[in-house]
Amino acid sequence: MAMPAWVAETWNALSEDRKKQAGDFLKVLLSEQREEQKPPSSFPFGILRGKIEVADNFDDPLPEFEDYT
Repeated sequence: MAMPAWVAETWNALSEDRKKQAGDFLKVLLSEQREEQKPPSSFPFGILRGKIEVADNFDDPLPEFEDYT
């Protein structure tokens, strides 16, 4: 997207102090935009703690594979 001519004209009309302020403001806007674009966390870390159990024999060989051992 090309910058409109009025933006360059307005920028050039600003004092150096105002250019710095405008630049700082643009940095804030970009930072806020990046925050808005971050995907929301689907669920907080650890939300399933204590709700899932692993059987004691989880690592035992499966009977279906006895022929291959």
